[in-house]
Amino acid sequence: MPLPTGVSVHYVSYGDESRKPLIFIPGWTCTTPMFRFQYPYFSSRYRCMSYDPRSTGRSEKTAEGNSYRRRGDDLDALITSLDLRAVTLVGWSWGAFDMFAYVRDHGLDRVAGLVVVDEPPIGPLPAGDTTTWGGHRLTPDGLPRFLRRVIDDRRGVWTRITKSMLGKPASTPDDDPLVAWIVAEGLLTPESVAVLLVADGVASDFAEVARNSSDQVPTLVFAQSGVADVARRWVAENMPKAGFAEIALHMGFYIDPDAFNQRLSMFLDEVYR
Repeated sequence: MPLPTGVSVHYVSYGDESRKPLIFIPGWTCTTPMFRFQYPYFSSRYRCMSYDPRSTGRSEKTAEGNSYRRRGDDLDALITSLDLRAVTLVGWSWGAFDMFAYVRDHGLDRVAGLVVVDEPPIGPLPAGDTTTWGGHRLTPDGLPRFLRRVIDDRRGVWTRITKSMLGKPASTPDDDPLVAWIVAEGLLTPESVAVLLVADGVASDFAEVARNSSDQVPTLVFAQSGVADVARRWVAENMPKAGFAEIALHMGFYIDPDAFNQRLSMFLDEVYR
């Protein structure tokens, strides 16, 4: 779909177009098929949608505009071009940064609810900080090292991340069908874009946006079990009106879709009651 921001994006839509829209936003280099277990569940009640952000998956690859700010502009262009209203946005991983950038720059007039799926709004953390829900190991000391690894071995880094977010041990063969499929989807994003998005992501801080937006519209935050205690405290202190739920793994919506779908459905009942 051509957007007025000058890029064409691939999007999918399931369910009656007259229903309330629900948009799933993929994480770093991820794509629309990763929400395959959400589409049939939610399309019976909502217009269930997703899209590949610019330069990702099956969307147009561009040399310019590969930042979360511009991707937020693209999300606004998609929403307004389709004349979607009362949208619930579900931002998974760094897809939450696309969502927060959209909210920061374009407001909440068309938004009914926000869902953050396992992504702290803060990228970098001070070294030794154990109380803030942020980038965890991506402390200032670790940022150059992480970026270096992505530049030197993007496939290897993405393969390790894929196994981790699926809960598979590092010893899992790289040709494991599920691992290989997700890695292949991620590699549809050009390497230069993947590196730019890492640099932008680890330098981003959307904490204030998260605080303000959760005061204005219903918000639900999922955090994976390994960081749930820190995340729950941070959300309680900084987003006191937001709901909170645990997710077993970073990609728990794929590994255990029933639990995720049921909790999200409860939230949507509150949003659209």
